[in-house]
Parts: sequence; structure tokens; C-alpha cells
Amino acid sequence: MPHPSRIYPSDEELGKRNDDYRPKRVNSWLGWRARLMQYRKRRIVALLAAGFFIWLIWTSILGSSSIGPLGHQVGKVARIVTNTPELQDDGTNPVEPKGPPPRITDDEALQAVEHYFSGPIRFFRLADSLHAIAKTFGHRTSNRNVLFAVANLKSAGTLLPMACEMAQSKRNFVHIAIMGRDDLTLQELKEINGINDKDCSMYWHDARPDYSRWSTDGRMSVSVSAGLNHMNQYMHPQAIFVDGSDQEDAYFSKSITKKANTYDIPIIKIPDGRVDDFRWATRLDSGSLNAWYKPVVDILVHTPPKTSGSLIRLLRSLEKADYSGLPPPRLTIDLPPDAEESTKDFINKFVWPPRSVEEQKDPRKRNELRLNHRIAREQVSPEDASARFIESFYPSKTSDSHVLLLSAHADLSPRWYHYLYYTMLQHHYSPYQLIKPTQLAGISLENPSLHLDGSTSFKSPAVADVQDEWYSKYSEDSAVPFLWQAPNANAVLYFGDKWAELQSFLTHRLVASDHAKAAGGSSPKKKLISSTQPAWTEYLLELLRVRSYALLYPGTSDSSDALVTVHHDLSRPAEEFDKPPSDSDSTDESDSSEAFVPRLEDQGILLAAESLPFGDAQPASQAATPPLHALLPFDGELPELPHIPMLSYDGHLVKSPFVVRSTEELIEEEYQASLSEDDADADANPSSRSSTTSAAVLASRFARSFRTTTGGCSSADATRARKVLPGSARDLFCFDDGTDNQFEEPSRLDQHGEPMAPVDPKDSWTRWGEVDEEVEKARSEEARREREAKDRAMGKGIKWQDVGKPGWERLPTVEEAAGGRASGDEVAEAVQAANA
Repeated sequence: MPHPSRIYPSDEELGKRNDDYRPKRVNSWLGWRARLMQYRKRRIVALLAAGFFIWLIWTSILGSSSIGPLGHQVGKVARIVTNTPELQDDGTNPVEPKGPPPRITDDEALQAVEHYFSGPIRFFRLADSLHAIAKTFGHRTSNRNVLFAVANLKSAGTLLPMACEMAQSKRNFVHIAIMGRDDLTLQELKEINGINDKDCSMYWHDARPDYSRWSTDGRMSVSVSAGLNHMNQYMHPQAIFVDGSDQEDAYFSKSITKKANTYDIPIIKIPDGRVDDFRWATRLDSGSLNAWYKPVVDILVHTPPKTSGSLIRLLRSLEKADYSGLPPPRLTIDLPPDAEESTKDFINKFVWPPRSVEEQKDPRKRNELRLNHRIAREQVSPEDASARFIESFYPSKTSDSHVLLLSAHADLSPRWYHYLYYTMLQHHYSPYQLIKPTQLAGISLENPSLHLDGSTSFKSPAVADVQDEWYSKYSEDSAVPFLWQAPNANAVLYFGDKWAELQSFLTHRLVASDHAKAAGGSSPKKKLISSTQPAWTEYLLELLRVRSYALLYPGTSDSSDALVTVHHDLSRPAEEFDKPPSDSDSTDESDSSEAFVPRLEDQGILLAAESLPFGDAQPASQAATPPLHALLPFDGELPELPHIPMLSYDGHLVKSPFVVRSTEELIEEEYQASLSEDDADADANPSSRSSTTSAAVLASRFARSFRTTTGGCSSADATRARKVLPGSARDLFCFDDGTDNQFEEPSRLDQHGEPMAPVDPKDSWTRWGEVDEEVEKARSEEARREREAKDRAMGKGIKWQDVGKPGWERLPTVEEAAGGRASGDEVAEAVQAANA
């Protein structure tokens, strides 16, 4: 191996000294410049461009430059300075910034814009209030939370008194959400509107974002939507009240309506200056308010011949009624074959629903009035007339589609629709009732003055008949709402499910009549209703009696505050009961109000430009009407159905089916219902009936009788329980129509498997068999003594130190009582001594 110094032997310079190759000292600046020139020129240009771009972005974000379009957006949203919230000293919790946010100041036009901030949205005061409402069960989709949301301070002054009144009723948890631009604190807002937490227990939520005072409309719109999203997660409001007037901010109204629709939350808009007219809404629970837009009401006006003036009066009262804030009803007019020219001329100009003059000029809004024109026929039978009328309407959705029947002689109050809506939401849609209102067939607007026969005067129930002591503080002369098993055709709303059942009942009822006529066993049925009422009311009366259904009557007084005025002086028999007029008396049978309609034979006489009021009374719609809560008894409070007195079809007080009954009462009712065959005078002498008689008992008796006499059932089948299907009356008939007769499984069977007949509850009968109460009590006592004797023998059920004392056998067990204080031997000795 060669020597290291000889690794490169061929290099002739290898042996020279290293001093000759020592580098010379060079200037350091010239060296850096030489290395710099080694880079390509395009790299230098790229670096300069990148630095300029970074500087441009940095200065634009900080707002220290107005280069380009970022700082020159006149009339548009300005950029923010920073998005990072300030931190406290510990550097953990963010603090809401104070004062206006920085903005671009180089553009004078942009400085003139007051609402310029459009940065990210943060809610600094909303989380705490949402976390504090856990006891309202807001995590559930169904609860008692109702939200009042406002943005404008004027709207807050409008809605806060209404929210306070709802909170005082203590039916709901009332929440207030402030979502506007104003920077007043919640306490200042309370003081301005005279609200204190002691009188108005409400939950307040400050849903205003940071920099709300300087935020653009777009940012505030997004803030309203985001705030409602957070509140819906923690609250799930069942309804939202907002101000429907123009004083509320437009961005708020549009955004909250759109967002609420996505969550299927009803938005209840209070019209401008109408808060007092909607005070009845504060008395509703959250479940009723959640159904605000569910009811669909169809008005059906059946016009008899020669009633042109009455029909025009009715249509004018419909036109002048108050529908603001509520979905308007639909209107159908059933015209007679010989409708007068004056009626046709009025209808040609009539617009439904009512609109202002400007809205009528809008070609996009159509007239939704619907007309039916009957074909001229000979006098029809009551059966055909009933079928033709009942089939003129059928609910599209039986749970929410309802029909309001109006007589041409009715004159409505401006508040009639508000009352109808109020009552529907309270009694038909509220999920918090003790008993489901399945027995409520409809709501009447008229207070009756006569019984069904049309001759006997009617007396309404008194305050003493209300099943609640809370109402005893009112005067005995106060009007009282009541339930009555009496049909009405003048002004009454029938629920969709009951109308569908009525159609089913009439279908089978007419078939049963045809079968009876074919068998030769048909006999004229006693008519219970006046001939001024149409024939279909007789069939409805049968259905009401057999099902224990009833109509709710308002109980308002007969003065000018009545919801409807029916001009009975103009009434005449229904078409099916009316004899064809002769030529001599045709003019006398016309509507008396026709005298006020200008005629051609009035030539030579100057007439007024406007006709006089129709009828003999001033229309209710022309008088100044107070708010609804002032018209109703009990200061506008609607009594619950179990508290409302109920009358049978003959006008006697009975026990309402809406009252919760104990097992003993149900047993007594079943026994009483079984006496229909033995107690033949039960229906023959209704005056002897006591007020404690249950409507369910009367319905059970009548159902058995109806099945036997009309439904074609045998005596055995009439007493068997049948399956009742929703919207069907098939269980009341036994003829063979291709469907099976479905019977309920009997609750009591004898030893042969046959249904056991009910017995007197005095013999101690129950649903599970016959029991002698004394024997059963003695048997239970004997079994108890046997158990105690067995426990004593085993040393259980005693304390060792209490053995032999009175009542020792009923003390706690040995294991519990001794607690280590006595041994097993001591306990055993004590037991033996006691048994000895």
C-alpha cells in the first residue's frame, strides 16, 4: 500500500508546498454581489411580485389602504378590520366588543352609510338565557313554549302587553326574543314598557348579534334566521307571535317567516292596531296555537226561493266581518232555480274573500266565490231533499275540513269568525283536554229562543249549572255557554268527521227506509223538529241521540252583542215541506225585504241612491262592535268542556259525556243503560228524568231501540256491542249490504261462552263478574291472617323487643328491626313465647 503522500504519484505538483496555493483575500461585498448575479432575472421579478401581492392583501385587511375595489365600494358592504373577539385577562372567555366596528374611512360616500357592517355573526347574550329554560321541556318537540319575537322597539311596545297577559293566564311558558338593532338592555326595555318580573313571569332572550346597531340588512336577516335556529334547538316554540304592521323591520318579518316555515312553526301576525281584538289568543294553550292554520272552513249558504233581500243582507254582513290575521273561509252559495235578477246583479259584483279596492284591481287575485244553481224540479220528498243537501259538501280532510251552514235569514256580527276560530282552537284542537272532544259535533253561532218544535220557549242554563265553583263569582244572570243535543241549520259549524259520519248515516238510513217500505212495515215517524228547519235535521237529530253528540252554543245575550241575528219573522217552511204557491198568493209569499229593492213599476217616484237596511233590524255589522273578549261571558274565558252544562234534545239537564267518571260510575251507567226494555217510560216521560242521568245512558238506550225499530236488527243483535269505525254509521244497521257485521268481543262471558247480561250494581256486579263485597272482604282478611301467622312461625315481621305488645304482628321484619341488636336465638325464643 503506498504512502498517503504518494496517492497521486503521477501529479508532478504533488510535492510542492501548500503555501503557493493559499487563496487571496477578496472584498466580502463583491462576493455577495457576485452570488446575487447568479440568480435568474425572472426569479427576482417573481419575488418582487409576490411581495407586492402580500403587501396589498395585508393593507386591505387592516383597512390602511383603499387600493382597488376593496376600499372603493360605494353603496355596498364595507370590509371589517378584524374578526377576532377580544379576550379577558386570563385569555379564555371572549368579551363582546363595545362601540362601532372600524370601517374604511377613505370613501366619503361609504361613511354616509349607517348600516355598513357585514362580518361574521356572534351571539354573546343568547346562550345563557337558552341554557336557563331547561325546566320548560324545550328539548321536546311538543311542549308549552310560545315565543314573542320583535325587532323594532315600537313593535315591542305592541306585543309585550299581549305576552304579559298570556303569561298571567299560566297556560304556557312565554318567551320574549329581542332580535333588532337597538342597543337598549333588557332591563331598560322592561322599564320603558312597564313590565316587571313579578307580575309577568316570562323568559327573556337577547338574540341581537354583535355590532347589531351598525349591521347591514343582509347581516341582520341572517342573524334572525340563525337566532331562531338556536332557539328552536333549545325551545321548540309551538307558535311565534310577531307584529304584522309596517312598523316592524322588513328584514325581520321576511326572515323569521321563512325560517319558521322550514320548522313548521306557525307565525301569528297581529294586524296593525288590532292587539285588543286578538286578546282572546292569549287564553289559548300552546297546542291550540300550534293549530292556527290547520282549520279549513267552507261556508255553505242554502238560499230558498223568494229570499233575494235576505241573501243580499247576509252577503253584506259576511263582507263586513273581520277576517284579519286569520286564513279566510271559502264561500259557496246554493241558488234556487228561480233566482231574482237583483240577486244575480249583486253576486256579479260580489268579490270573495273581501279585498280592498287596490287589491281588487290586481289581476293575479281571483274571485274565489263558488255558486251552485239548483235545477227546477217538482216538489221533492224530504228524503231526496236531505240527500241532495248533505252530498253538496264532503270534507277533504275530516280532521281539519269543516262546513259552516248559514241561513239566508242570518245577519252576522263582525266578530263571528274570531269567535268561531277561538272556540275551534280551544275545544277541537287543544291536546291538553282531560277527555278528547269526540262527542262534540259542532259549534253554533245562534242562541236558541225556541225548542226544536218551534213553539215552546227555550230557557238557557244558569251559572249555577256550570260544573266549576270558579264561575260562581259571576252574576246569576250571566249568560252561560252550554251543550245541546239539538241540530241547527241557521248558523252552525259542523266538524268534518261528524259531517262524514252524517253522510254515512243518511246513506244507510235511506236504505233501511227502502227495506221497510218494501216489507210493508214502514210507518210515519213522529216529527220532532219544526217544519221551518230542513228535513235533514231530523236525521241529524237521530245521529246526535244515538252517539251522544252535542253542539256547543255560545251563551251570549240576546242584545246587540249577539254573534248572529236570525230574522225568524221572515222564515217560511222548508222547500220539501212547503206547498207549491198558487197564482193568487204568490206575491204574498215573497220575502218581505223585497219591498226595499227598487222595481220597474216605481216609475215617477224618486228613490234614494242607496237602499235602506234589509229587514226590521239594523245589521249587526253596521254597529260599533266591542272586542270579542268583551262580548263573551266570563270575561272571554271559555269554560272547559267538562264544566259546561249539557242539555238533552228535549231541553233537560243531563250528565255530560266529557266529565271524567270513576269505575263505579261507569258500572252504574252500564246498568242503567240495560234498563231500556224494563223502563219503558224512560223516554216517554223525560220531565221525570233527573239531572244526574248520563247522556251516555240515554244514547245507549236509544241506540238499542233504533237498531231494532229502524236498523233492521234483531233483539239479540241490538244488545251486542258493535265496532264503531271513524266516519261510519254502519254499526247502527243490520241489513245485508255485503259488509260483515263486526261485533266487539264481550267483556263478560258465562260458563258456556255466551255474553253475560248486566246486573244491578247493588248486587256488587263488576266488569269481571259477580262479587259479594262482604264475602270478598272477609276472604281478604282471612288470607292476611294466614300470611301473618306463617311469618310469625318463621320469625318474620316482628321486633324481638316488641313481641307480645299490641300490634306487634304489623311491625317491620326482623332483619330490618333487629339491625344486629338481637341474635337469631333471641328472636326465636321471643316468637315461641308469643305463639304460646
